[in-house]
Amino acid sequence: MSKKSENMASLIASNELKADIKVVKTATQSIPALVQEVEDLQIFNKKLFLVNDSLKQYIRRSNILIHGLPESNNPEDEAARVEAAVVNLGISFNNVDIFHRIGHTRSDSTDPGSQAGARSDPMVRDGGSKNKSRAVIVKFFGHQMRITAIQNKVNIKPAYVTEHLTPHRSTLLKELNKMKRDKIIHSAYSRNGDVVYKRNASDKAHVVETLEDVGNLRAARTDGTATKRG
Repeated sequence: MSKKSENMASLIASNELKADIKVVKTATQSIPALVQEVEDLQIFNKKLFLVNDSLKQYIRRSNILIHGLPESNNPEDEAARVEAAVVNLGISFNNVDIFHRIGHTRSDSTDPGSQAGARSDPMVRDGGSKNKSRAVIVKFFGHQMRITAIQNKVNIKPAYVTEHLTPHRSTLLKELNKMKRDKIIHSAYSRNGDVVYKRNASDKAHVVETLEDVGNLRAARTDGTATKRG
């Protein structure tokens, strides 16, 4: 190769290198903006998730869950048990819009007597069954009945009533209850769809919205600040 050809090849290589360097510099300069854009999108998605979850909770405002009612294959028995529970909660059954069990229908009943067509006491738990009955969703015609049901929930023991939370809020409450069992916090419960906790008996209720909130709370409370339940 001639000297002239070598110089030309060297010049081309140099120009290509400069072009590559320019591309790299341009790309590098855009990285902070891209990182900021991703962070902004993550914040936006988090806010959008919480808004969506809030809407899902709002449509549950007239619902309750009744846990521990014996389950029957007989629709009449099912209706009688739910009606008895609702009446014991201080609410007319005429205020019930609809009710149903959560989850898949079981092939076996938790009420042996129902298979023989026997009508058992609507408010007695089937102590002989090894199967756990599914919870019942009860939707009222108005949210005031939900409030009344929560206020009178002790009237249907050993069955019990909870609010109908979204899956996300149910997970939050489950995690807080773990902290309660570990004596990291005093109490955890739901109130008008919000998941709340108290650090001690005299503490005000604090609302949690995300699992990050729960994680931060656990970290703060286990960092030498956890107190015994009052």
